[in-house]
Amino acid sequence: MKKALIIFVKNSVPGQVKTRLAKTTGPARALEIYERLLRHTNTITQVLDCDKWVFYADEIIKDDRWDNKTYCKALQQGKDLGERMRHAFQTLFEKGYSSVVIIGSDCMELSSSIIEGAFARLSRQEVYIGPSADGGYYLLGLTAMHNRLFQDISWSTDKVLLQTEERCRESGLQILHGPILHDIDDEEDWKNYLRTRAASSTLVFVYNADSDLFSTLTDYVHKLLSPATYACSLCALTHHHAGMRKAWKDFVASLPCKTLFLHKDQFGKLYPVYKETGLPAIFLAGKNQLRLLLPAAMLNELRTLEELIHALQTHLQQHDLDHYTSV
Repeated sequence: MKKALIIFVKNSVPGQVKTRLAKTTGPARALEIYERLLRHTNTITQVLDCDKWVFYADEIIKDDRWDNKTYCKALQQGKDLGERMRHAFQTLFEKGYSSVVIIGSDCMELSSSIIEGAFARLSRQEVYIGPSADGGYYLLGLTAMHNRLFQDISWSTDKVLLQTEERCRESGLQILHGPILHDIDDEEDWKNYLRTRAASSTLVFVYNADSDLFSTLTDYVHKLLSPATYACSLCALTHHHAGMRKAWKDFVASLPCKTLFLHKDQFGKLYPVYKETGLPAIFLAGKNQLRLLLPAAMLNELRTLEELIHALQTHLQQHDLDHYTSV
């Protein structure tokens, strides 16, 4: 089965992307958020086993995040969203694809596995729809061209999904639905995403020291007598002989996500797969995933607590977990 993924994007021009978001955040911030959405869409689609087509709204950009070796590029054509989508589907079906899926660049909850699941279900179903919580859809998959699905639809309203389902029934098409996800259209959508992101994330700080009493006493003496030779740079930067430094305690309290502090023996028991990872280290734990955020080599190069905080904030920003702190 010859598969193709259509990715609809807008050209990154201030004031022309995320206009509803820009009403409250301003065009510059709206553009930043749209760029973040594009990065996410790029990340989850790179690995997919299908041909990938980026359809630009206004102008094809040759040298951008959409690598020319991975993505084919085309221009959207039509007076409204329905005409542009119809044209994109028609173009690819005429190129011989037997299964075509279209997505936009508005959904941070969309994943590679959801898109792969859509293609898998199209092997036995004519239409696959990923419904959005706002009454639209974030994904549409077809195995053949059905022009009726793009006609008489109130685009950009909460009626899009229902009207598309009506067109399917009128055409005798059976539908499979994917999970309900949330698009990012306005500032409240973005804030809800950030809250959800923070609630599902945990920063895991792992010291290069064991937790037993003997190790604790030995470490205390070592830090007191020869702090410059102490093996755990994370502990050396964030603690003094009397305990955690106040600036570090305040920073940790300001983080939007949960935090977990572990010694290396505790870490090895909780995450045995990672027990050979060099320590100290800082990890980001999410849904069934542990990601190395700051490795030992990087931590060991830091000389001050301020450097550590800045490095951590920079990495948190890349994962949308910086919104309660400032760089």
